Amino acid sequence: MIVKGRIDQINSLGRNDVEIVDYKTGKPRRTPRQEGLQLSIYAIAVKEILELNPVRLVFHYCRIMSGRKRRGTRSSWRKRRR
Repeated sequence: MIVKGRIDQINSLGRNDVEIVDYKTGKPRRTPRQEGLQLSIYAIAVKEILELNPVRLVFHYCRIMSGRKRRGTRSSWRKRRR
């Protein structure tokens, strides 16, 4: 079986120990088991392919307002839209 995926971030914790971080942009899932499986697969890949020791697996949930970048105050942003 071939599994494709992309690990968002790998942080060194010293020696060969690493932390694997997966950023989520939606709401937390109701079944943590599915998310745990995803990180477990990432951990296996890091251990077997990169020969590193994953000691910490982390989900980080981000809140996304929209697809646009906003700068300045709300009123200045509205003026630029016109």
